[in-house]
Amino acid sequence: MATSIARRATGGRRYTPSLLNFLPILDFLVWFWSMMINIEACIQRLGRHCSLIHSRKARFQGSPISGFCMLLQ
Repeated sequence: MATSIARRATGGRRYTPSLLNFLPILDFLVWFWSMMINIEACIQRLGRHCSLIHSRKARFQGSPISGFCMLLQ
């Protein structure tokens, strides 16, 4: 089915996937990988922030930030 659609789109020639067809997939993978690295760095920063909050626990007791930090741990 997909090959017949591709053959029609290319004017009846046999469809051979070239490297250009995989560029959007590679682009997405690079974007996804960089997003995961950014999220990981953000979580590490939050972890450091949360350890600061836990060291001064009495002042932050019951705040939404301390609740979020409890979820992370």
